[in-house]
Amino acid sequence: MEKDLTFKLVIIDNDECVIAETILPFEAVANTVMYLPDSKSLNEFYKFAALHPASRVREHIANKHKLSEEVFNLLAKDKSIDVLRELTYSESFRKYADASLVKRLIDFDYVCAEHIADYFEQLEQVDSDVVINLLMTSKDPSARLSLIYNFSTPKRIVKMFLNDDDCQVSEAAKRRLEN
Repeated sequence: MEKDLTFKLVIIDNDECVIAETILPFEAVANTVMYLPDSKSLNEFYKFAALHPASRVREHIANKHKLSEEVFNLLAKDKSIDVLRELTYSESFRKYADASLVKRLIDFDYVCAEHIADYFEQLEQVDSDVVINLLMTSKDPSARLSLIYNFSTPKRIVKMFLNDDDCQVSEAAKRRLEN
């Protein structure tokens, strides 16, 4: 359901609203979101701000680590690559992401894939072996390279990359096994 939200500056003096007409430009909303603390108590606000048409506003929300599952799910459906990149790097992603979202984002964007490879073992809703398999079979060599760089990746997996078609991936696997 699409919302028609307006973000306004409201000033209250002794329980009386003295200003409520000033509409905030998107940059003011983005800066407000950016500087608000990362707190569960602000999830109701973040739920509405996650519907803001400016992707910069949504990006700053995606960067928060204590999002509710409801806010996380709104952002997980976002069409902005920058929002999704920020989301994949957050603790909220590690807590709420399921296998279908992880697969979609690995296939969607190499930066998302790299972020996921950086901490695949911390995903609470997806078995590590599933994520490893998704990254191993990614067509994008940067996903495989990031998997090699993660020291939580078992050496038996790293060995599988010794003959990777991409020389940077195979060389990284050799170096990792030497250390």
